[in-house]
Amino acid sequence: MSKPSPIEKVKEWFSKHCLEWNEDIESTLTEDGVKCVEHLKYLKKKEWDDLFASESKVTRRHSAHVYEEYLKGDPDPKQCALELRLQQHSEESKETKETPVSISKPGTIKADKDNKLFAGVTKATLLTKLSKEWSTKHNSQLSNKVRTILCQLFKLNYTNQDIALEVRRYSFKNIRFDESLLSSDNQYQTIMRRIRNTRKDYTAGRLNELLSMTGREKQAAMKKKSPKLGSRGRKASEQQKDLEMQLNELIEKWIKDERRITRTMIFRAALKIDPSFMGGVGSDDLMTKLKRWFYYGFVKRFNLSIHKITSVGQKLPKD
Repeated sequence: MSKPSPIEKVKEWFSKHCLEWNEDIESTLTEDGVKCVEHLKYLKKKEWDDLFASESKVTRRHSAHVYEEYLKGDPDPKQCALELRLQQHSEESKETKETPVSISKPGTIKADKDNKLFAGVTKATLLTKLSKEWSTKHNSQLSNKVRTILCQLFKLNYTNQDIALEVRRYSFKNIRFDESLLSSDNQYQTIMRRIRNTRKDYTAGRLNELLSMTGREKQAAMKKKSPKLGSRGRKASEQQKDLEMQLNELIEKWIKDERRITRTMIFRAALKIDPSFMGGVGSDDLMTKLKRWFYYGFVKRFNLSIHKITSVGQKLPKD
């Protein structure tokens, strides 16, 4: 039994909107990679008009009206994913005589207990999920949640370019994007670099511990940015360790004297001990470097706690 054409739904949509359909149109759309109605929105106006270039004037004008009415605007990845999943499962059901899955709402599929359909419905869903999770902040450093989704896409043999294009299109809609100028698009290049680095870690097995986690341990790991789950930031140099030990002793002395300690006091003490610390006074971004060192290094290494001063009275503990 021969498989139905993957473009059958598109043909039905053409017929529904009284559009001309012939072998040339079917061949062109197949070559362009159109597999569902939502894919038609990827066609540019000129590409759409070329489909009906040999038709009558009335047909061409009608096709232009349909394009303006239904195809102008950004594609909906959820709808696209849903169409492809329904289409794929329909074909699988006919071949294997499996019971069709039930769909409770768009984008949600209830698969059987053995997850036989998981591989068939995951690809488009994962791309949509990745596009939602990826944001501008992930261009500077990925979260483990994004890394996990990327690893699943790697298993499904997605290329770096396929993933990067999807993220660029839907996570950065507000930034102008021309697919013919990928080499000069900074956002796309940054996305590609992050995906490439993740693939290297995945291939080298450095993400195996992260991918094998389950339950609460996995939930906690998903919130972290570093794939090294036991890491606590950069290690301090010997010179910095000496400075931090002196600062810690000074802080303990202030606590014994019941003095109120502020971040500024610690910064000034650090620069007094070592005037060249973090570049010294007058260096670029000194305050930014000091804050990063203080919150992500010093406070954690010495288990310090920060108490916010409030004007609200606190309840005393019960005796």
